[in-house]
Amino acid sequence: VVVFSSGGFTQLAAFVDSFCVLVVYKWAFEYVHDHRKDAKKLRKGFSITDGWNCTSGYISIESRHMLREDIMQEVLVSGKMLIDELQNAALTTRTQLQEIQGKIKQKNMGHDAIVDLFRERRDLQRIQKSQIQALLKAKHTIDQALGHSGDHDQSESSLSEYAQTTLMKLVNFRKAFVAALLMPEEGGEGPRAAVLAEEEGFVLAANTSPGIRQPQKLLRTIRELHHLEATVSFQRELLKDAQEAAGDSSYSEMNFAYGSTPFTSWFRLFQVPAIAEVINGMQESSSGGKYVVFGSSTGWLVFFGALTFGLNSYGYELLPSLAKAAQQIKDDLEVFEATFVCGDMLQAPLDDTRMLMLASQCWDPELKQRTSEKLHAELPLGALVIDYTDYLGGSGAFGLEPLHTFRAPVSWNPDQTFFVWRRQ
Repeated sequence: VVVFSSGGFTQLAAFVDSFCVLVVYKWAFEYVHDHRKDAKKLRKGFSITDGWNCTSGYISIESRHMLREDIMQEVLVSGKMLIDELQNAALTTRTQLQEIQGKIKQKNMGHDAIVDLFRERRDLQRIQKSQIQALLKAKHTIDQALGHSGDHDQSESSLSEYAQTTLMKLVNFRKAFVAALLMPEEGGEGPRAAVLAEEEGFVLAANTSPGIRQPQKLLRTIRELHHLEATVSFQRELLKDAQEAAGDSSYSEMNFAYGSTPFTSWFRLFQVPAIAEVINGMQESSSGGKYVVFGSSTGWLVFFGALTFGLNSYGYELLPSLAKAAQQIKDDLEVFEATFVCGDMLQAPLDDTRMLMLASQCWDPELKQRTSEKLHAELPLGALVIDYTDYLGGSGAFGLEPLHTFRAPVSWNPDQTFFVWRRQ
């Protein structure tokens, strides 16, 4: 859902292109903070993406907690479906606003037609404001339920009763949202299953192709990662981990927002000629060089590089539970080409780095600035940087324009722009 404004809710998404859903919540937090409203209800981290709000790593749980997982799983699935529907509705509203804005810019329209368009835009902006508020309300309810499921002092009957109450609340939310025309009458299950099916089909089709070095192990890794982020314990640990990390550092919670890039999008991105050339050089060189990911999460992008092209792949992740999850999958599947480091990426060595991928879409401006300074000082000349935002543009280290741009779907945006830069 793509809304960003430094002013009020009325200055909404008609003027923006491709911010991820996470930006909605960052903007909402800043809006509430600036207007001295109830900021507490916006402090739980707003990463409503198809990948969900995931930061765990506790893949296995004790058997005595399995029943607790089952009780809350239906709440998680129902909440996920509701949020998917709201996101899709808000994306539709954004498209409508963009179309109206395009018509307003036309110079051959009469006065009355322009007035009608401004009225229509105003009505859509009001709807979009309500959609954002609905997303916040649904997100808050799910976060409360996840926190509740972690209270092991509760009896199973008490937790079951709470789960049923929350489910009823979600059902009533949906009815109210439909009645208010914030979402369509018919809902869907969300795109997660479709994404997994597409990835599986893509990898299996490449099984006989030299383009993917370890297709079977890659397929198992993708399935493990999708399974992991669908568990209640994963969601619960994300909430806890992100809050603790934000409290112990100068970073905001938004820096720890979670989203995922499908393998199909990543693979096509890495066919860009400039990237393919560097990969070929790394494969042919005796030393190889490093492919590094800053903000590696559960390891998606690192595993892709290691298992697809056999690259020496390194991931740096600040949240311990995410790094633990990635390490667990690496060990279980014996992905020897991948290395995961739990620590601050600003302390990571960049010597011999040939490609660096930045998951910067929700980083604070200060963190982006510090990262830019680090790359200027330490990244070897000629190395590529692949980013989800264009903040490196205009710096002396990377030039005014990116070497290449590429558009592909990710969990929070069906048309995400990637930027490829070369260290000069």
